[in-house]
Amino acid sequence: MICISPGRNTIPFERQVKAIHILGDDTKMLEGRKCYNEVFGSKNSGGYPSGQVLRFIPEISDPQYPVSPAMRAKVIKMMSKQNSFLNSVVTIPTTTITGLHVYNDDIGHSLCQILMGLQIGADKDAPLFLSVEERLWGAAGY
Repeated sequence: MICISPGRNTIPFERQVKAIHILGDDTKMLEGRKCYNEVFGSKNSGGYPSGQVLRFIPEISDPQYPVSPAMRAKVIKMMSKQNSFLNSVVTIPTTTITGLHVYNDDIGHSLCQILMGLQIGADKDAPLFLSVEERLWGAAGY
């Protein structure tokens, strides 16, 4: 969950927003933030991993790394955007597709690569799928 203040999360559970958290070496925090901002920052001009626009948001609840009121406001705005994104994503499990990661010599790709390359219309920045994964039989949900 995204935490915006130190200590216990005061946001009710149903309003909390999930995000990926990257844990790293505290002694290299500034270097790490710089690297993530180069890839996921708004000035990125080289494209994003998987074609999905992502943003690196620094941890604002850690008193060891204080942030400005403007940064706190940006994080809260991004938290709202993340919540909207998560509410718009649909997960569709299927048991009819197997071998997603098997490379096909005749085609030159795996089925996963082909599916992840599909786009919505002519928009090169709008992939049809954000993620495609294959679960083993007997795993959760199968």
